[in-house]
Amino acid sequence: MICGRGDLINTIALAIHSVDPLRLRRDLHKCQHALIYGSVLIVDPTLADIYDAIIFPVPARRKPRNSPPRIEIPFLLRQRPKCAKVKYMTRIRTQITANLKSYFRRGASLLIILLLGCHSVTWADDISGYFFGDYYYTAKSHDSALENRSGFQYRRIYFTYDKGMSDELSTRLRLEMNSPSFPSAGEKKRLEPFVKHAYLQWKNPAWRTASYFGLSGTPTWANIEKVWGYRHVTKTLLDLQKLAGSTDFGAAVKGNIDAEKKLSYHLMVANGMGTSGEIDQNKKVYLSVAARPISGVVAEVYADVGDTEGGLNQRTVQSFLGYQHDIFRLGVQAANQTREQDDNAEDLNLTGISVFAAAQITEKTVWGFARFDRMFSANPDGERISYTPYSDTAKSNTIIIGLDWTVIQDLNIIPNLFLVFYDQPGAGDKPNTDIMPRLTAFFRF
Repeated sequence: MICGRGDLINTIALAIHSVDPLRLRRDLHKCQHALIYGSVLIVDPTLADIYDAIIFPVPARRKPRNSPPRIEIPFLLRQRPKCAKVKYMTRIRTQITANLKSYFRRGASLLIILLLGCHSVTWADDISGYFFGDYYYTAKSHDSALENRSGFQYRRIYFTYDKGMSDELSTRLRLEMNSPSFPSAGEKKRLEPFVKHAYLQWKNPAWRTASYFGLSGTPTWANIEKVWGYRHVTKTLLDLQKLAGSTDFGAAVKGNIDAEKKLSYHLMVANGMGTSGEIDQNKKVYLSVAARPISGVVAEVYADVGDTEGGLNQRTVQSFLGYQHDIFRLGVQAANQTREQDDNAEDLNLTGISVFAAAQITEKTVWGFARFDRMFSANPDGERISYTPYSDTAKSNTIIIGLDWTVIQDLNIIPNLFLVFYDQPGAGDKPNTDIMPRLTAFFRF
């Protein structure tokens, strides 16, 4: 509810000089700075200092028989007396405090805080979101229990609220939901929302920086995802293999070292627990440095270090080189993660590479894309990967191909194929190939 101060002055003045109680109620209905909540009229009490008006309760009138229905309003606006000011205002503050306690008990505390904390109520500056999902068919799988399964699923739903508080300060609240990944027979799981981002952002143009406080995105693959461009088809290498997280709770700063924005950085110190709560005193440090020497080219190096829940050290390094053009994109990514093991065992090294390309086939309508990932070690977390689980006993090779059709500006239909074949492991049988054709839809609002 928003209105200019001039309109409010006129409306309040009209209410103050009304003599007929029925007319007063009609006039108050016109005041856009007042909200009728049930049988209570709530007005910002700070307006009293500006408009020489105050608020105090009076008994609601009894509704005459056969009269048209109306909302009873137990508040009036009256002129402030010119004498005994302190004593009078003390009584008013006491009365307002008593009323506020009553509102809290009735569950209206949040509403009152929002209304009384500002001169006018302004709703969201920007509400946006997107969702993507598939119809999938597991034609073949290393896990025989998953073969021939098919269904519809949402792999991500985002609902984002952005609020600008000033030129430098803004805040974001983002909720995420996902369909369960291959639930067992008899297991009924619903889509449940959780908080993905909740942070305060402070921009400092003089320093060319943006600082984040709260639950925000990590530096791990922000630049890579922009060049890959198909998060709605599948995650980038480290994300897909569960070697890092996209969100963490802490403090971060990112900015440009030079005015031409050819050299940038993103530094973050956080809990290292993603969207979960902290369980110990250990913290995780992330740092990425990206260079853009010429138009379209981005080269990035990245590292993070922290401890796992068991107190074991874990380190990740990554490099990326990409190129973006209006009609095609290319990218090469290499990463390694070193995990300290219990009982003085040798550290576990997980190394992988990813090569991808995307090109326009018809102008602004159809693109084609292809990607190849190689893991040089068996991933012990492979079976826990959502929607496309991997065998945890052998090295894997992943091929992803597809077509991207832009139906309208904010709707894409993407038929694609997810294929994984495995090396012969050191012991045991070679896992069967994973083949999953999917029809993916991606919608933005």
